[in-house]
Amino acid sequence: MTTFLGAMPRDTDSPTAQFHLQAVAEPSVLPRILDAFAKLTIVPDAFTAERHGDDGMDVDIRVAGLDARQADQLAGRLRAIVYVDSVLVSVEGASQAQVEMSARRQA
Repeated sequence: MTTFLGAMPRDTDSPTAQFHLQAVAEPSVLPRILDAFAKLTIVPDAFTAERHGDDGMDVDIRVAGLDARQADQLAGRLRAIVYVDSVLVSVEGASQAQVEMSARRQA
């Protein structure tokens, strides 16, 4: 089982995960996204959502303390959320290594 860091203090050299989601602009989608983090006792360092057009939104989330494996597992949970169309994740660590993964759900 993966141990997530949640709201624990993190040192500045810990890896940082950036998530970018595209979703349908539906009232329940933002709570569903945040719930995926809450279930793992993770408090994001930054969370922004911007609506575009009548039916879409972009959501950006930054979490320090997640390595590439943990970020990929969380991205999988985010991809399973109803109304989430795509999830991109990148992880930048102390070694400056970056991992990028993406998946698109068929509409």
